[in-house]
Amino acid sequence: MCNPLLRACAVSVWIAVIAVACGGCRKKQAPPEPTFEQETVGHIARSIRIPVAAHAEPWSDAPVLVLEGANITVDGVPAGRVGTDPRMDELRNVLKSKRELWAMLNPGEAFPGVVLFAAARDLPGQTVFGVAQAVAATGYPELCIAVHAASRGPLAPENVGVSCVAVLIESDGSAGGGRPRSGMVVRLAADATATAAWQQGAEVTPSAPLDFVSVRGKRGELRYPGLARAVETQYSAHAGGDPIIVHGVVHLPLEGLVGVADTLTEAKQRFLIAVP
Repeated sequence: MCNPLLRACAVSVWIAVIAVACGGCRKKQAPPEPTFEQETVGHIARSIRIPVAAHAEPWSDAPVLVLEGANITVDGVPAGRVGTDPRMDELRNVLKSKRELWAMLNPGEAFPGVVLFAAARDLPGQTVFGVAQAVAATGYPELCIAVHAASRGPLAPENVGVSCVAVLIESDGSAGGGRPRSGMVVRLAADATATAAWQQGAEVTPSAPLDFVSVRGKRGELRYPGLARAVETQYSAHAGGDPIIVHGVVHLPLEGLVGVADTLTEAKQRFLIAVP
């Protein structure tokens, strides 16, 4: 007859063996669901041929305006179509509602006024201009364009950043910091030429031709060496000044605007794009 003590020990041993053997059989926990921001950035990296930039800021928490084909969405919600509404009134209404909701949820706080914008690098300047105009008119003076920060590696969600520009509404002088009192004024023309002048209060010096030929870097980013040289010359001669005002962005595709931002960021100069 089996000793009860030995029998108890055997049972304990078998329980321990089974527990060890089945320890690896436990159901693995499912990975956490991606956040809306992660899903959005992932979609942009996979589906949109965004501009390449040498200088990129981190992705931030702000409304995300995506333009794919003719379809416009803001945070995944339809906000009109390009071509059917020249003023982009539906987009303006969606952004206005978001701004009003933000003000209700954050009483007394300063509104950030930033919109993140993702679109193809060859998006025509006319559309870029329309988006900038609609965004600024609804109280968002800063447009941050989704870019591939190529220096970090291949296009992937973790290598998507933004290139930000401030928008100046010429009719009322409103912008992120208001109308500059002095500084360089750049005017782009439809024939890919440009001029530069210096503004001091109400006085503007005669315009001089500006070499506005773009150069593509080894990672695919655009640069404007002539613009960089003109900025250095003007700001050295005048011992500094306010941000540069760039007119005529309607003549640049989206990657051209990012190229201007890259060039001026490297020159350590802020700039505004002017819209009516």
